[in-house]
Amino acid sequence: MHSPAIDMLFLSTWPPRECPTATYTHGMVQALKAGDAVAPRVMAVNHEAQTYRDDVLAQFLQGHWISHLAAAELVNEADPDLVMVEHSFDVFGGRHGGHLLSLLQRLAVPYLVTCHTVPTTPDSHQRDTLGEICHSSIGVVVTSPYARQALNQYYYVPSEKITVLPRGVGQLQPADREALKGISGLQGKTVLCTCGALGPDSGLEYGLEALARVLKTHPDVHYFIAGETHPDMPAGQGDAWRAALAGLVQALGIGAHVHFINRPLALAEQQNFLQMADIYLAPCPSWLQTTSSLLAHAVGCGRAAVATPSLHAQEMLAEGRGMLAHFQDAQSLARCINTLIENPVLKESMEACALRYGKEMAWPKVARHYEDYFTATAAEYRLPVS
Repeated sequence: MHSPAIDMLFLSTWPPRECPTATYTHGMVQALKAGDAVAPRVMAVNHEAQTYRDDVLAQFLQGHWISHLAAAELVNEADPDLVMVEHSFDVFGGRHGGHLLSLLQRLAVPYLVTCHTVPTTPDSHQRDTLGEICHSSIGVVVTSPYARQALNQYYYVPSEKITVLPRGVGQLQPADREALKGISGLQGKTVLCTCGALGPDSGLEYGLEALARVLKTHPDVHYFIAGETHPDMPAGQGDAWRAALAGLVQALGIGAHVHFINRPLALAEQQNFLQMADIYLAPCPSWLQTTSSLLAHAVGCGRAAVATPSLHAQEMLAEGRGMLAHFQDAQSLARCINTLIENPVLKESMEACALRYGKEMAWPKVARHYEDYFTATAAEYRLPVS
């Protein structure tokens, strides 16, 4: 006889909103629904009201404090066994997501929190807000040991309260790489790709300078930079940053080889870019990055990657799944790219290693880890499971 399923309510963004947190939560919920240990529901946060399907119990507005308070009442009325907060600083309203704190303080049910972003140089308000969210929870989930260390060191969250669980990625249907290139008229060419919500901390200028070096010996290389400017950037700053990139492309004389796709990408579009790529490029200029959903997805679909050794990249590209270049060093990036272009056997080996690792990150497997965690948490706190 099976135990009753845990009634789990997720607070998160949700499709059709295009953001890594929405993609992550959607993947988890769909995988949990395939089992019988957890019965997931969603309360979606968005910039404006959306039409959702049956998975979404209710919604509330990111920019409205009162809407967050009303959401707390709706959660209490729904009376789930557990709430899981999918936290990222750009998801909930208020300064550094401070409206979420007002919501959580009014909950009559226990909550867990998944920390998707853990800045390692937080300002005092960031530190206090995320620290309080974690301290008031009954448990915290991160997807990397580096994030666990950062939460403990910079936000004073006790290590024993933090659980590291694998990052889940969607299972991609196999696609013909050359056929996808052909849609863009690039069949037979070498394609580099960087995707996601992009900004100055993406290191794209180093990627562009590396491309200019690579083209001297491999003139058939093309670089796709696909995704919107990160929503945390003020509009004027984002426009200036984009203009500076365009100016750099012109100055380097590589305009015919660079393809900017400057808009939010649906999940299917992201997957197409990843599967079209020969090499995924992640030139982050700092070691402080603890998570990168697009690098994880690139590895998940079996793409060789060249990245700088951020905390997350060191984990993702270990054991022959990619190459690490030096920070803020276009020459080092170019050397790694050239190595993969000139050594197809090495590249194929990295792709095979990445694909094997990706299968371990596939949601059907990762969801079982979460089921075990939720079940153990419910038992530890003697929650009366519905």
